[in-house]
Amino acid sequence: MNPSPLRRRLLKGSLAAPAVLTVSSASARATTSFGRCLRNSDPRQSPPFFTTGADGMFRKEVPVVQLTANGRDQGFFFLDPIKRTFVSVNAPYNALPFGALLQPGWQVSGTSTRWALVWFDKATATQYSVVTLQRPSGSVAATLSCYGSFRRIA
Repeated sequence: MNPSPLRRRLLKGSLAAPAVLTVSSASARATTSFGRCLRNSDPRQSPPFFTTGADGMFRKEVPVVQLTANGRDQGFFFLDPIKRTFVSVNAPYNALPFGALLQPGWQVSGTSTRWALVWFDKATATQYSVVTLQRPSGSVAATLSCYGSFRRIA
């Protein structure tokens, strides 16, 4: 028996039936995967907000200033754009009662950088627009492996 006519008939029949194919994009799959990774993160397990070296968390380099008060070194501080005050780069991250307008007797004596955590919205997997010590509601820090899997696919 010659299978060719049977094959043609099968092919004609399959082309006559409507076919619905759903194909998702790699970026959509990656965003979903990244969102799942963020939702699985434990928000109670928070690493230090500032660091000087690599630690496995997704971070952004931020400028910090060394402040002195009446000639005495007070340490390094980050000008938090949300709080609008200087915040110590050392835990427990005490905030000074002023921001960019220094109080009398205070002055900037040096500059440097630190690596600060970046917050991601757990529901939308989007990066929070500014680096701030105060964690936005519904957000979490991401590990480099979690963020890296998202970036490789997208």
